[in-house]
Amino acid sequence: MLLSQTERHLAAEIDFDESVLEMIKQECQVKMQKILLKQEVYLKDNELSCLNDVLPAYYLEFDQDVYGVYNYGGNLLVEGLSIIIPAYINYREIFFKLKHLLAPHSYLTICENRVGLTPEKNRSIQYISRVLNYVTQAELRIAVFKGEDPLDLIKIYQTNGWNYDISPKDIINKFKSWQEVSEFEIIFASKSSLSLEFVRPPTDIEKFAKDVAEICPDLQNTQLVASKIEKYKSLYLTWN
Repeated sequence: MLLSQTERHLAAEIDFDESVLEMIKQECQVKMQKILLKQEVYLKDNELSCLNDVLPAYYLEFDQDVYGVYNYGGNLLVEGLSIIIPAYINYREIFFKLKHLLAPHSYLTICENRVGLTPEKNRSIQYISRVLNYVTQAELRIAVFKGEDPLDLIKIYQTNGWNYDISPKDIINKFKSWQEVSEFEIIFASKSSLSLEFVRPPTDIEKFAKDVAEICPDLQNTQLVASKIEKYKSLYLTWN
């Protein structure tokens, strides 16, 4: 589907291939805007020498300042595309469609909202979420960034649990170990939380749940974590 002059200008402004915006427009004729994320980057003492390990492959700007505040690495600017999803479109369905459509072209897709992401097995809750979204006219958004490695999403949002002395690099390292025993997708990310869905859950779910508690101290009920992974094939991590 052909882009408007405004949409072509948007693609040029964020340095996206026009074909990517065309694919999005073909799937759902929605409003698209530029998104600019500004994140403060902090590191542990033993991470100060490996700053690049916590920066995504693509970013607009990084203002380094390792001599400033204690363990402060600098300001990270990342730009991307924000897709506004109207209430009448199934948020979860269009997210996965766009995610799998854009991944082969080296673009990462992530939900900016958790509303409407309830696994299909819990259809009643999912339906209620969609109705509430429609009634309140809440804006649901999907973000698209340049990148090939899904773990770059943690770097883009600088997801951390600093209140537990857990850095973005700690989370990335833990996820790399999880990739050896399972297959999952990051479907939501923020500064302090992540949502995963398992394509292939771990074989030993109880052992995995104990590992989850190590990286996410708020999830100490390992039996509950294990049951949710087994039932819904999903995991919500939060550091508050």
